[in-house]
Amino acid sequence: MSALPLDSRLAGVRIAAIGASAGAIDALVSLLPALPRGLPFPVLLVVHVAADRTSLLPEVLARHCALPVVHASGGELLLPGKVYVAPPAHHLLVDAGGRAVLSDAPPVRFARPAVDSLFESVARCYGKAALGVVLTGANTDGAKGLAAIARSGGVTVVQSPDEAAVDSMPNAAIAAANPDRVLPLAGIGRLLATAGSSAATPLRHRPRLLLVDDIPENLVALEALLGEEDVEILPARSGREALELLLAHEVALALVDVHMPELDGFELAELMRGSARTRNVPIIFVTAGAREQARIFRGYEAGAVDYLLKPIEPLVLRNKVRTFLQLYRQRQQLGEQVEQLQRATAEKQRLVEELSETLRLNELFLAALGHDLRSPITAISVSAQLLGRASKEEQTRRIATRIGSSSKVMTQMIESLLDVAQARSGGGLRLRTERLDLGAVADAALGEVRAAAADRQVEVHATGSLEGVWDPSRIHRVLSNLLGNALRHGAADAPVRLELDGAAADRVAVRVQNGGAIPPPLLATLFDPFRTNERGEGLGLGLYIVREIALAHGGAVTVRSTPEEGTCVEVTLRRAVAGHGEAAAAEDADERRPAITTT
Repeated sequence: MSALPLDSRLAGVRIAAIGASAGAIDALVSLLPALPRGLPFPVLLVVHVAADRTSLLPEVLARHCALPVVHASGGELLLPGKVYVAPPAHHLLVDAGGRAVLSDAPPVRFARPAVDSLFESVARCYGKAALGVVLTGANTDGAKGLAAIARSGGVTVVQSPDEAAVDSMPNAAIAAANPDRVLPLAGIGRLLATAGSSAATPLRHRPRLLLVDDIPENLVALEALLGEEDVEILPARSGREALELLLAHEVALALVDVHMPELDGFELAELMRGSARTRNVPIIFVTAGAREQARIFRGYEAGAVDYLLKPIEPLVLRNKVRTFLQLYRQRQQLGEQVEQLQRATAEKQRLVEELSETLRLNELFLAALGHDLRSPITAISVSAQLLGRASKEEQTRRIATRIGSSSKVMTQMIESLLDVAQARSGGGLRLRTERLDLGAVADAALGEVRAAAADRQVEVHATGSLEGVWDPSRIHRVLSNLLGNALRHGAADAPVRLELDGAAADRVAVRVQNGGAIPPPLLATLFDPFRTNERGEGLGLGLYIVREIALAHGGAVTVRSTPEEGTCVEVTLRRAVAGHGEAAAAEDADERRPAITTT
């Protein structure tokens, strides 16, 4: 067990490994909900499963976990905030580069995947940055691996045997590893949720230097010459021993003696170049032979990057080693930057997909809500009309009129919600167009809004031809909304002016002007949906719907507002548009989706 305080070691956790067997499903269903989104390290999970069965464990656990839960794939980069489950019939391991490794090695304690295999791999590659957890289970798998994590300085945790469904694995782990904590599942969940606070800072291992020579005295001499370098030295007395070390460790540089029995330096280099894991390891050959041109050429053909002749000059050896170590550290830094970028990109993509799905569900909800509310609101409105006609009492007729007015307002709100759902679903508003006179629509809209502001003055000016092919209900809503806003929010001592300009051959303009200015901070968000005023009136969809209707009719919306001239909202419409939301052919590409200009 490490002498450092547990809190300090928890802050440096960069990977968590969990092992379980009998009773694992119930334990994990209780544990995983405690893992928060944004967990700063990956979680690897081994549960004993039969090799001949299809595992649905990720699907089952994903229902109870805020993090993505997937089967691990060989060579996959292990991303923080994700749970990786060992697939059946494969040991799940990790490498020093932070990638998953799937192994077909023989079963360990009759299990494949085995908890010990994962834990030992995590201890070897992550050391004190590893966190191991042993849960319920019926054998001793995990005990040896948890002890390896403890020896490497990592954090070790075991589920309380009293709580475990089967206590064999917890008891064995406690006896073998003397864990940092023995906790119930709730305590383990809290510990995992708070670990890794400094995991964003990469933990770099010292570069490893492989020395290969069949003479022990030569290995001792090389270690002595390189003792001052900040490296971890891996000595090997044969080519086969060197291959075993290369399988277990990432190596920055290899110094290889050419003359060795069984597997000489040239053959070892060729084997290293044939493996994807070791083909990029620089090799410096060390030989006592004379400067034979043929042997030097053969060394370079085998993959050597340099030669050293015995007796070795210490200064030359150190300078060459330092040069290659510097190159290795630069590659490591570049690799870490690439991995951080990949993690950030993956997280960004996850958030985009999550937000897109949330938006889609919101739009579906709005559409369903608006559709389902139409029938009861219509029934209320019709009932209010019948009640007003049938009753002879003045108070009853006033109440019926008030119910009818409220029903109309609610109907308009529902129509706004349905328009929002259509506009934001990607297809735009669907129009039902017909030939109509804009002046007649304006008269009808003006009659409605005047009833609510009988004391206000409205001036109407019309020029040119006001005929066109539009959606009558949508155009009516544009005029009602603009006139209603001008009467409610405009200066009471200034008249509201409505201009209908049909002088242009291909367009008609509608301008509504009132006294008073819009505060500059509000102009930037004037057309945002669900933007209500300071009194919280309405849904905040009026101007948003006006903009969408104008766009669907091939038009634009412009707002000008100054203290001197007041506020003017101008809506331009093409004289003819196709139905079902399809705008007429634009005169140029820039007019297909007009911009909104605020001054």
